[in-house]
Amino acid sequence: MASLHALMLKGPHKIQGIGAGFLPAVLDVNILDEVIQVSLYLTIKHFVHVLITRNDALEKSIEHFNANRDISRGLKDDPSHDELITFMKIWQLRIKYAFVVLPSFRERYLSTVLFDSLQEEAENMTFD
Repeated sequence: MASLHALMLKGPHKIQGIGAGFLPAVLDVNILDEVIQVSLYLTIKHFVHVLITRNDALEKSIEHFNANRDISRGLKDDPSHDELITFMKIWQLRIKYAFVVLPSFRERYLSTVLFDSLQEEAENMTFD
């Protein structure tokens, strides 16, 4: 496994909120079995941050996540589960657990490349 410091995204990029060049104190790297670096395209396409682990210690966290699925989003409204499955298929991952981390609401990204298609659609709207 590559060093987490080596995998950190630094410098100019299109993903807001990362790239400061440090690992947050709340990240327990001891529970991570593997970190996979993905392309900007894949990150934007799937709009999901994934932590992958085979560690049974996370089972309670998964149960908590499943029990609180309605927090800040609805299951039908958020495609992250489907995106995670797609991500796993792309990487052919055979893992015990995979996490989708939803750190914030999506409206904060409306002005970014993640929503370019919506901006183009809005700019090209015609009114009768």
